[in-house]
Amino acid sequence: MSLAYLAAPRRRLFCVLLVLGFVVANTHQGVRADFVINGFDSADEVAAWAFEGWSTAAATATWDPTVDSLENPASGSMKIEIDFDAAGGKNDANFTRALPAPLDATPAFLFIADIRVAEESPDTPWGDEGYMQIVGRNGNDWTWAPQIADNINSDGTWVAFDKVPAAPFDDLRAITFQLWGGGAQSLQGKTTIWLDNIQFLGDFPEPGQEGDTNGDGVVSIIDLNNVRNNFGAANPPIGDTNGDGEVTIIDLNNVRNNFGAGAPVGVPEPASAALVLCGIASVLLARRNWVAR
Repeated sequence: MSLAYLAAPRRRLFCVLLVLGFVVANTHQGVRADFVINGFDSADEVAAWAFEGWSTAAATATWDPTVDSLENPASGSMKIEIDFDAAGGKNDANFTRALPAPLDATPAFLFIADIRVAEESPDTPWGDEGYMQIVGRNGNDWTWAPQIADNINSDGTWVAFDKVPAAPFDDLRAITFQLWGGGAQSLQGKTTIWLDNIQFLGDFPEPGQEGDTNGDGVVSIIDLNNVRNNFGAANPPIGDTNGDGEVTIIDLNNVRNNFGAGAPVGVPEPASAALVLCGIASVLLARRNWVAR
């Protein structure tokens, strides 16, 4: 954009007003959140967990709206029933939930889950109720890396498990729950277990951030450029922030009003962003002038 262009009084005023609006709207902190894998608030959430056919013990998973963990009250939980027969080689049950999209889990500092085992479930020779693993599956080959791996000793109460993530998952594809009752565990009979509140604690982008055109969870100069480069387009490949099939002033405002959201710290106004906004202003003025003719 040339200085001569900005020198035009009407255009200069329009650009200044737009940039001032941008400055006022973007002094907030970025929106970040923990990443909840499942709170088991409905039967649909339980249905997302598929029984693995390579399990040696028969098992079922259902939504139980009557049993809630302390951390997630009045929402229900996933109830898993497993028929162990260590003597007959029926030693383990596995359920896997594929994530809707690959997840960069590197911001996580803790992996947590709440577990409860029914009192009437069989015990190991040491008084435990089996060996549990909750496993991250990373990359195209779904590499197996346990996040929580420990003996369970619940006795009918909720037990909170937490662990620093075992691997720097940058391409997490799924989560697998496994309960092992074979070998020295020697479980015999039906185990009933409830699972709830599975999540990564960390600095994750808030999903569905308004103004985010490329799905990275941050509203940045990239999103401004995407709006600018596709402004006025119908069914654009990118730049449509509200799903109406067009890139319009609404999308510009969504980016402007949320600029910096998703960043880990407050985002100051960059000079480049102001220039991009002026560039978009030029697009608007050019279109108005063309229509006037």
